[in-house]
Amino acid sequence: MKIKRNILGAEIEIELTADEVRSAYDAHQYELDEQEVNDALMTTCEYDDIPADVLKELTQMYRMRMNDAGAPNAFSMANKIIEENRILLNPYKKKEEWKVYEIEVTQTRKKTWTVRARNDEQAEEIFEEWRESHIREFDYEMSDAEIDDEETGSAYECEGDPEYADIIVEDGDE
Repeated sequence: MKIKRNILGAEIEIELTADEVRSAYDAHQYELDEQEVNDALMTTCEYDDIPADVLKELTQMYRMRMNDAGAPNAFSMANKIIEENRILLNPYKKKEEWKVYEIEVTQTRKKTWTVRARNDEQAEEIFEEWRESHIREFDYEMSDAEIDDEETGSAYECEGDPEYADIIVEDGDE
């Protein structure tokens, strides 16, 4: 096989040996195989930063299977190789990033105080003044009050640093 190359402005014809042609074909086929395996890995969206040696190993497995199987669906074969090598790929599994979520909890406590007053407006004023000047006693009494109702809202994502959340559970503690 002859190929022509333009080298420094001069067109040169080079004759390739059978081994050189085969080597070029194999290199091109490897690139195609590697791209197929890489595409399948990217489609799963499960892995990050897979080292070249691991990708090479998967690509070699893929090529051997493709040679043995004839001409099956290339993408499904690549997916099969990935599925069979989950243990090899585990160290490169994407880590889910922590975010901050807020969950609102509304508790209704019920405690009844009696107030001596001449009318309901005066009773409310007296109670408010008493509560402001006796806040610790009020809080203590309310902490012992029975919970009449409790409602927990749905979580929603919010701004903030996950390291400073009120409740932190690490992977495996769940």
